[in-house]
Amino acid sequence: PNEIFFHVRLLDTDVNMQQRVLGIIGVNLVYAAFYHHDDPKVMIESLADNLTVGSVEIDLISVKGPAFKEVNNTLLNLYLIMKDFSTAAIFDEDTHPRQAKDLLYKKDIMILRTKYGQKSNPNFNLFNKATEQFTRTNNVEPGNLKVMIEVLLTNVLTEDHETPDDIDLEAVALRAEEMCKTGNLVIVSNFTRHNRLAQYLSRCKPKSVGISTNINNLKFVFNSKNFGENYSSQLLSYVSDTFSQNVKVFAYPFLDKKTNTVITTANMPVTPDAKPLFDFLLVNGYVTDIKDYSEEDVKTA
Repeated sequence: PNEIFFHVRLLDTDVNMQQRVLGIIGVNLVYAAFYHHDDPKVMIESLADNLTVGSVEIDLISVKGPAFKEVNNTLLNLYLIMKDFSTAAIFDEDTHPRQAKDLLYKKDIMILRTKYGQKSNPNFNLFNKATEQFTRTNNVEPGNLKVMIEVLLTNVLTEDHETPDDIDLEAVALRAEEMCKTGNLVIVSNFTRHNRLAQYLSRCKPKSVGISTNINNLKFVFNSKNFGENYSSQLLSYVSDTFSQNVKVFAYPFLDKKTNTVITTANMPVTPDAKPLFDFLLVNGYVTDIKDYSEEDVKTA
């Protein structure tokens, strides 16, 4: 037999509207299964027929059976993101799509942010150092740690969203599957900022979260020249959203090739209007450098 399994989160507060949305999705699903099972992209797109924007979130879909033998479930879940049904898709070590809360509820989560288009593999030496620090400083109990690799559809800390036509989803799916082979969980998302990632994970009610990222990304955030006239309020919002739920950021050292200088939180350029807040994060341990790294690791970061 053929099977389509998906998880729906209703966003309307009115019960009657929720019932209506479920009815529409049910009809759309039956139609899509009969007429578009051989075209996964169109099948996902047809689920949105007659639905109001923002009325529903579909954060997981999985198909199996003879009619879907050519369908890649990884790619299918990426179509959900591109159609704005969801902001992220999570896969387990066997590349099976999973619901976030089932995997992450009350867990200590360590996550490495990567871009799908980067040519090299993540620096796992530095990431392992960060994971060790996170485990030690947060007193993570054995068996409660969940390690994740994030594959981003956009650049980490810019507002330059790529249009759907610019994104090679098959390449993203391949990258995600490669990262699953490392034995870690994988999340594919369009979270351009750390605070959006932190807000998403907070829905799973984790015990704690560690975000491992290149210090160049922090350098971008704490430089007012990269933002408009409302920088102060934007920065306060960013910090509040990122660090309010027991989240810590572990910064990769970065080699500035122009000056041949290793950039850490100690010498990272910060504009005067952002420095007091940045210092607060450092003193209170919300942002910390990855320690005990080798020079070779820095050059390949």
